[in-house]
Amino acid sequence: ENFWTSTRVALQSDNAWYVSFSYGGMGTAFIDQPAHVRCVRAGSTPPQRCAPAGGRYQPTADLVFDTVTGLTWQKGVGSSMTTPIQAATYCDGLGAGFRLPSIKELLTLVNYGVSPSQADLLDRTVFDHPTSFFWSSSTSLESYMSIWVLDLYSGGNAGPSLAGTFNTNGAVKCVK
Repeated sequence: ENFWTSTRVALQSDNAWYVSFSYGGMGTAFIDQPAHVRCVRAGSTPPQRCAPAGGRYQPTADLVFDTVTGLTWQKGVGSSMTTPIQAATYCDGLGAGFRLPSIKELLTLVNYGVSPSQADLLDRTVFDHPTSFFWSSSTSLESYMSIWVLDLYSGGNAGPSLAGTFNTNGAVKCVK
């Protein structure tokens, strides 16, 4: 079932983001559509989730450090890989602790403050733009031989989706 978030879609104020608890996806919908809500409240001290004054991302020549998550990402996009095994081998081959990220780690890169139809859900001032979805290391418990991928390329309801583990071309963004 879908659960509303409090985040409105940029340039489409009558639409908001939702999370599907049935399949783990996310998307946007008109705010008058029925969906569930799950209320939250802050504890005595909410966790630090805001970027420092200097900005969230600290890029260098080939790497980007995320000050909010503490993860270091590849700035560029690895060449198209036909399987998640090839993608994982590529990341391992970079050395220095690089690996294929989980779907949760990939979701930290999503910029929810822009319209998903603009295909700019990945900060293009910091990261190279992908030419397809990103492979993750997260397998699906629901669909046999499927893996979670993150589509930040095509816009629309960009987000996590399932792809087959073979004969599919996906991009790679390694993390450590």
